[in-house]
Amino acid sequence: APQIIVYDFVCQLAPYCLICEPDYFGQTCFVVDESHASDHTKCSRASHAGFVMQYDPQLQAINTSAAKVGNSEASKFRKSISYMTQCHAIQY
Repeated sequence: APQIIVYDFVCQLAPYCLICEPDYFGQTCFVVDESHASDHTKCSRASHAGFVMQYDPQLQAINTSAAKVGNSEASKFRKSISYMTQCHAIQY
């Protein structure tokens, strides 16, 4: 199982994972990424990346916004790829 899962909606993902697969996800740390933590006003601060980073040096090395940046970059060519065949899209 992954040691850490950083996700914008982890407050819903964590209970789901722990109910469905408690043995697999039992030791996994679920963390709300920094860019979305301020929107999670009803969630415990203990699930916010900024809070966890203070106590877990392993998380300090993780860019919690990496997926968001990657999705932003992918959106630039998503429409073009939707018109291509799979073989052509892979080459693109």
